[in-house]
Amino acid sequence: MYDLKNKVVFITGAANGVGAGVVRMLLEEGVKHVAVLDIAEETGLALQEELNAKYGAGKLKFYHCDVTNEEQFLGTMAAVKEDQEYIDLVINNAGIMNDSLQTFKKEILINVLALVTGSIRALELMRKDEGGRGGTIINIASTAALCQMPGLPVYWATKSALDEYYNRTDVRVLTVCFGPTDTALLSPQKLGSFDTFTDANLGEWMTSTPAQKMESAAKGVIDAYKFGKSGSTWLATRDEEPKDITADIKKAYEAKFYRVDVTNDEQLFAAFYATAGEQEGLDLVVNNAGIMNDAPHIYKKEIGINVHVAILDIDEAAGIAYQKELTSKYGTGKAQFYRVDVTNDEQLFAAFYATAESQGGLDLVINNAGIMNDAPHIYKKEIAINVTALITSTLKALELMRKDDGGKGGTVINIASIAGLCQMSIMPIYWATKSAVIQFSNCIGKEDYYEKTGVRVVTVCYGATATALIASENLGSLDTNLDGENVASIIKDHDIQRAESAAKGVIDAYKMGASGSTWVASRDQPAVDITDNVNRAYDILGEHN
Repeated sequence: MYDLKNKVVFITGAANGVGAGVVRMLLEEGVKHVAVLDIAEETGLALQEELNAKYGAGKLKFYHCDVTNEEQFLGTMAAVKEDQEYIDLVINNAGIMNDSLQTFKKEILINVLALVTGSIRALELMRKDEGGRGGTIINIASTAALCQMPGLPVYWATKSALDEYYNRTDVRVLTVCFGPTDTALLSPQKLGSFDTFTDANLGEWMTSTPAQKMESAAKGVIDAYKFGKSGSTWLATRDEEPKDITADIKKAYEAKFYRVDVTNDEQLFAAFYATAGEQEGLDLVVNNAGIMNDAPHIYKKEIGINVHVAILDIDEAAGIAYQKELTSKYGTGKAQFYRVDVTNDEQLFAAFYATAESQGGLDLVINNAGIMNDAPHIYKKEIAINVTALITSTLKALELMRKDDGGKGGTVINIASIAGLCQMSIMPIYWATKSAVIQFSNCIGKEDYYEKTGVRVVTVCYGATATALIASENLGSLDTNLDGENVASIIKDHDIQRAESAAKGVIDAYKMGASGSTWVASRDQPAVDITDNVNRAYDILGEHN
């Protein structure tokens, strides 16, 4: 059990609501000092005055801080460290729940980017292998990360983007998932959706599950600190005792590989019996084994007939060359390259409108842009490309294609990764971004939403693929002891598939995928629909919702 006595605590978004409740409990537990960060200055100063009068001068200090302002955020953390000499516990609690078109980017900045930034800086200050004295980071998530809902897909995605990082540092990283809690976060004026119908019904949806008392959520943070192992996930919901649900999280991500030649009965039957014995039976058998022909004249022919492809990329030379190649092979007007930085809305939307106007609409949008680099100077760009730009592009595609708003329907395919289906500490931010892609796409692709809009949303998870994405010069880790070469060598321990196999996975998912489905294209094998596995994983997690 970990003791809170005489600890120095740094907590964001804590001027009111659950954060303020956590602060009160921390002071009851005998912490030495609490630094509270929030943009609500009047409320924060009032809390400081009240609690210092109750617990003693200097016990709490309020800092007016916008966590999306990195200079202000990290400067405040440094000031607390200098003032108190050390920080023992960082609680990343700041968050909003508003998917409206005006606010969803701010939601990502607060719920994901600021949380990652706070975690990285806290790790730097506390890690023992670099002169710190160890400590704990608690990241506040939500039961939204444990289930799927179409009404707030961006919020659900942000709360699925949290992960653990614990090697050589003696810094615990814990996750606490709150259920609906009686705070201002659930008030109608704070909620919002990108969809007008959803927006009108959010209040009713959010109150369908009784909200727990704020004190119950706050207790979840205290219990997680006292009893949680690094990498553990805790649940605080329905005014019940907080509980460690790490085993269920691991079970949800669990997979077991058997090397089997399916033409060998002995090997095949042994895998059957082993699985049935361990799991007390079988519920689903997918006979997917097969061979395929990836010859260019087969898979490229599929995209060369009656198709116009708009290609968006920041690499102008390569893009123009590729346009010329495709024009030469398939004819004039089959492909058009646009130089676009997908993180630039103006450029992105201009390419959307130009394509829709020249072709009389859009049928398929594939959000494939992505990078894999967790280096401290790159990770913000990684989140901007892998998450924010993908969500922005999906919402714009939905706007242009949805049948209930004059469009003709269509399909969005969002490219994730097998990284979103497992957990690994070496690149936690990349893993988090791909988890967010799966959660967002699954939520916005739910059948009831598809029936209304006529726009399918399908997710394809690539396995490690022989592209520039995994070249050592393009890779980076949060861990300064690991360079691109180190990361590349770890990735190359896995089976690397050909780019053609990944591309065929997208085509197969387009042809056969239901909206909200998730597909895997890995190891040069045919694409596999793993939607049942994903749903089963969320069924496990949803038991606690």
